[in-house]
Amino acid sequence: MERPVETEGTRSTRDWWPFALTAAAILCWVLGFREIDPTKLGSLGILPGLSPVLLAAYPLLVAAFVLELTGSHRTAVLTGITVIAVFAVYGLQPAAEPAARLPVAWLHSGFANYIAAHGDVLHNFDTRFSWPGFFALLAFLTEASGMHDTSVLLNWAPVLLSGVAVLGVRAIAVAIVGPGRTSWIAAWIFLVANWTEQDYASPQGTTYILLLAALAITFQHLVAPSPLATGRADIKRPPAPNSTAGSGSRPRDWWCCWRWRWPRPTS
Repeated sequence: MERPVETEGTRSTRDWWPFALTAAAILCWVLGFREIDPTKLGSLGILPGLSPVLLAAYPLLVAAFVLELTGSHRTAVLTGITVIAVFAVYGLQPAAEPAARLPVAWLHSGFANYIAAHGDVLHNFDTRFSWPGFFALLAFLTEASGMHDTSVLLNWAPVLLSGVAVLGVRAIAVAIVGPGRTSWIAAWIFLVANWTEQDYASPQGTTYILLLAALAITFQHLVAPSPLATGRADIKRPPAPNSTAGSGSRPRDWWCCWRWRWPRPTS
């Protein structure tokens, strides 16, 4: 059975479907959005307070991503859909609730406000003042932006930290398997399956970002390429070992992808 030939008009129509689905998802999210009273939430959390129109936005975004990924695979379009998905997933809670949820985030805000007001930590008060780097950074960013109160940043910190984390996961995936479809699938698996309520304004949230950045740099520049990274043209691969002489097959020792790139001494 012959496959139907894809004409220029059919290809052009299919290229517009991700845009249409993304626009429909944004429209559903905006029309279905409403603020939620936290005191009325039950055992199912925020889910009962969401409208069906808003919930319809999420399968539409997934459909737009799948169509673009299996179709034209345009990096700019996939990036745009992913950014919108990050806001739709992690921005729903701060947009629907009037204040940041976790009490410990407000405690961190108090630490940062104290440093901003006094230029020093409060000694012998809390053990977290023993590592005040994050709180000092939060105080600096607040003062530099002219807000003078770090609590403004608490509600939207999960969106920023999770969005940067998705970028870090994609960078790691690109270094391991190349910039193809698999790296985008890895980023979206992380997007929908990432932990919750650990990405608030906290030292561990920012340290997690630094960890992903360190891993991305390590896999990209300090570790020999994986046999899976077929799409990376920026590296020269070492010759395959003669495990099967004359057969020309792929090397079976997959551990070779972890060898350091430092040149061996010649003498």
